[in-house]
Amino acid sequence: MGERYLIDTNALLEFLGRTLPPDAHHFLSGVINEQFNISVINRIEVLGHESATETLVEFMNLANTYAIEKDIEEQTIALRKQKK
Repeated sequence: MGERYLIDTNALLEFLGRTLPPDAHHFLSGVINEQFNISVINRIEVLGHESATETLVEFMNLANTYAIEKDIEEQTIALRKQKK
């Protein structure tokens, strides 16, 4: 298996909106087709928006969704407090 990627929410939204440059869209399409990985935060951000459709829900359900470990959550909170 090749490299694995965790797809950022903004990259995912730009991919779906077809606003990425062609090379980036092609690359991300390959990543999604091979192994579609998101975090639970990505899922909340995308599907929590009022514009989320059933088609988008079905698409997001294709992803491997990773939870966040408590220590990572706490480190992230501490970093956000230091650097907005």
